[in-house]
Amino acid sequence: FESSIVHHCSIYPAPLLRIHSSCLFSESFHSITCDCATQLQESLRLIGKDKNGVTVYLFDEGRGAGLITKIKAMELERKERIDTVEAFGRLGLPPDLRSYQTALQILNDIDMSKVLKLITNNPNKKTVLENAGYKVSKIVGLKLDLSESAKDYLKMKKEKLGHRYIDID
Repeated sequence: FESSIVHHCSIYPAPLLRIHSSCLFSESFHSITCDCATQLQESLRLIGKDKNGVTVYLFDEGRGAGLITKIKAMELERKERIDTVEAFGRLGLPPDLRSYQTALQILNDIDMSKVLKLITNNPNKKTVLENAGYKVSKIVGLKLDLSESAKDYLKMKKEKLGHRYIDID
């Protein structure tokens, strides 16, 4: 499997969309060092409340680098006290390898509305969607209740990857 649709309500005009990449450590082992599981839970809640939206779940562990590479990066982070962007760099990788082509194919397959509201803190997702002909009428940012270590991780993503967050400072 490369992906699946986790939650699919009606897709009336301007549905909510969450493109979510898997995170074994957060979603299965309940790691408190990132926000992935919390983002997924909040996105599903918002879509369920709105009764109009889709969550596309991508098996893109480690921002597309794969589980083994993610584990190597995590080990570098721990041993050398560096962040994930620096660890990926030391492994010779860019900080994010995802192209979201599988998500675009799914949206096409389910005949997703070309006008949508995107649930994300990652501006790259908006760019990818717009380059594929979608109009993002609204970015729905996620306000999350997080641990201090997850907040530090989000601050790094904000500073180094351009992500946008509500109330993390």
